[in-house]
Amino acid sequence: MGSKLTRKQALEYVGRYRLMNNLEIQDLAATPPEGRLRQAAALMRSARVLGWDRQLEAEDQIVRRRWARLRKAYGV
Repeated sequence: MGSKLTRKQALEYVGRYRLMNNLEIQDLAATPPEGRLRQAAALMRSARVLGWDRQLEAEDQIVRRRWARLRKAYGV
């Protein structure tokens, strides 16, 4: 196993993490809308290739049935 971090090392790590997080936020804010749409489309394609869309559909059906039961119970 590795050695424990010192307080100084931990603070340096947190500082680097915050710096990278801020850089990523700036990068995302600078991304034009068409770039964001391309990224979203790529994520959706990945989900489909990995079969996650079928899992999500099944989960959606469960949620829809729950909402239907709630609407029926409350007469909505």
